[in-house]
Amino acid sequence: LGDLKYKDINGDGHIDSNDMCVLGNGFPDLNYGLNLNASYKNWDFSIYMYGVLGQDLLSYSAMKLSTMTPCDDCVSNILKEVTNDAWSSSNTTGKYPRFSITDLNYNTRCSDYWIKNGDFLKINNLQIGYTFDKNLIKSLRLTSARIYASIQNLFCILIVIR
Repeated sequence: LGDLKYKDINGDGHIDSNDMCVLGNGFPDLNYGLNLNASYKNWDFSIYMYGVLGQDLLSYSAMKLSTMTPCDDCVSNILKEVTNDAWSSSNTTGKYPRFSITDLNYNTRCSDYWIKNGDFLKINNLQIGYTFDKNLIKSLRLTSARIYASIQNLFCILIVIR
């Protein structure tokens, strides 16, 4: 109880390396982007965003950080969320497999349990600018001047529509 269940893909009655298969698809079905520019009087605005749809990701960090078993390529780190939501006799509806130092069922080996939705939309650049009136800057011997504020990597939204 509390362990992940693995499927006998080749039907030989044993779960072993012959049951390995390709999980998910790391290539998105759709790459998209949008660049919008607008201006009103002396003000201008631009936004650049992009994202992907239909991409699967192996959450290696979730797989390795949700175990009590030490490993060579990670720091054994049990996150608070994982400890609060792991399967136990008092929490039989836990989101994560049970904790075990020996992990004889190999709950942390690659499986579709660790494949996550990789769809996202990222606001990569947002810019607001103001171009000064020519009559205002003529005394400074300038033909044009513009001031702007720009934000890079504003935020990323994970999309859950599948």
